[in-house]
Amino acid sequence: MYRCELCGQITKPGQPSFKVVTETRERTYLLPQEPSPARRGGSGRRSRRAADPSDGIGHEIVTEKLVCADCAATFPRDESSSSPGQ
Repeated sequence: MYRCELCGQITKPGQPSFKVVTETRERTYLLPQEPSPARRGGSGRRSRRAADPSDGIGHEIVTEKLVCADCAATFPRDESSSSPGQ
């Protein structure tokens, strides 16, 4: 049981909850630093590096709300956030 943060109703036991992003902001991240070429690791493992360097700009969540299934269905959402939260 939980209280929906949009409509304020208390849900029934066992009803799934959904997280809905209500506000995002643009964020600039530091670019990754290249390791020094003179120093070599000894463990034999290769590091995982992205094939293309990132531009350092992205989005991060500012606020998200825990909502019921009815409110989640009516709330406008992004295509990538289709999984229910627990």
